[in-house]
Amino acid sequence: MAQVLWYGDPNEDVRTVFRRLDPDGNSNPSGSQCVDDSNNPPTVSTPTDSDFGKYWRITKPTSRKRAEFARTNGFIPQEGQTYYIGWRWRINSTPNLNDGIAVFQWKTDPGGNTNSNKQNYAFNMGYDGNELSINAYGPAEPNWNRPGSINQRKTTIWKKNVSENSWVSLVFRVKVDRDFDNSNNRYNGFIEFWFNGSKQTLMNSDFDEYQVVLANDNKRAYHRTNDGSEVYMKWGSYNENACDYRILTDFDDMRVAETYSEARPEPAGSTGGSSIEGTYRFKNVATGLYMDSNGATVASSSSPSGSDRLWRVVESAPGLYNIDSEFSGGRGVLDTNGNGVVVGSNIEPVVTTDDKEWSVESVSGNIYRFKNNFTGRGYLAVNTSTGIVEYTNTWNGARAQWTLESVSTNLTTQLLIPEDLEEVASDSKLYPNPVSYSLRIDTLEEMNTINVYDLSGRKVKSEHIEGNSTYSQLDVSALSKGIYVLEIIGKNETVRKKFVKE
Repeated sequence: MAQVLWYGDPNEDVRTVFRRLDPDGNSNPSGSQCVDDSNNPPTVSTPTDSDFGKYWRITKPTSRKRAEFARTNGFIPQEGQTYYIGWRWRINSTPNLNDGIAVFQWKTDPGGNTNSNKQNYAFNMGYDGNELSINAYGPAEPNWNRPGSINQRKTTIWKKNVSENSWVSLVFRVKVDRDFDNSNNRYNGFIEFWFNGSKQTLMNSDFDEYQVVLANDNKRAYHRTNDGSEVYMKWGSYNENACDYRILTDFDDMRVAETYSEARPEPAGSTGGSSIEGTYRFKNVATGLYMDSNGATVASSSSPSGSDRLWRVVESAPGLYNIDSEFSGGRGVLDTNGNGVVVGSNIEPVVTTDDKEWSVESVSGNIYRFKNNFTGRGYLAVNTSTGIVEYTNTWNGARAQWTLESVSTNLTTQLLIPEDLEEVASDSKLYPNPVSYSLRIDTLEEMNTINVYDLSGRKVKSEHIEGNSTYSQLDVSALSKGIYVLEIIGKNETVRKKFVKE
């Protein structure tokens, strides 16, 4: 069962969430330009953003080389495991930065054995006031501190122009592995990366001695991601170039999880915007026929009846969706297989591979186009001669347009709910919704108790929230499929919201 493994809750004390704030850089630098001012240490605060609520802020004064959160309490990356690490990030520097600093480190703990530290940091993120970058570092013998600069073993695998004082969302997928696969001539560990909800193409650039090995689609970098006795994460601002700047680094929605959907923050600037998530019949504008899962091949039918004509649109990433067949035989999400046609994948959502994700373009009213996220495969369409569903780069024809006829799991508006369980409006958020396993609950007020009721008014689940948190993960995997009412009892109010268990 997928779950959130660590959450950087800004309502908690720093030392509850992180092992420590690292404030010291050069206390006795021996010729360095930057001597830490002991009377002006870095600080941590938790301001409130109008869109996103409370977040972490690290303030690094001038005459300081470092101000970083170090280590995640309760979570240590394990060899051979794969994790998603997500957060929302913003930086502001006075004066504006014009030198590169480290803003995130995947750091080595040598555990007392200097020669176990081959990399010092397997990868990090840098920012120079203009470009945000990801840099991977190859191993060295006998250890990372051999003669010569560590930058000789650096390759920049991603970079993008990012303005100061702008929120962006970042998600890494990291397989933690130190071993080399001789048969494939690459490391077993890997890195994948999403920026503002879009999976990024990676590269090798500005390298000397070392390069990562890229997957065929260039969206995975094979790299040694475990080092020393263990690795850990650091967030903030660091290195010699940071000394002459007052730097604010902001962090929100910090999570380590087992799936992308549980790790990703909402997209930067989002206030929850519109979504077409729901269950629909897809009626082609050109033919007037309904999309029919019809086994592996996706075809057309004149009849709207049957679960093989029902399709559930599920958000897989901000602005991207899976289209999932509701047929009970498990035909899965739509997939462009490279042969011109659209097929059932037999994989259930959420899926974040490009050939199974679609962006949505509104035509008019409830008519839409769906563009596959795999480069060059175009739009969901019908072959008007055969009725087979395919993909086309001709975007403006009626055969690539679909009328969405809503059917309910928006059923919640049609069902009779016991009067004492009617929804109570609030700013609380539940996601994902519909949900299969774990429901994330975010509230503005501290929670005491969570109750779940079925539509007959019977209480089917109840949990007490320790520490009166404003965040919780509720395991709903044992609930039967259907519609439920979640009751959140806080100190000053009680909130009720509907959710769908699928």
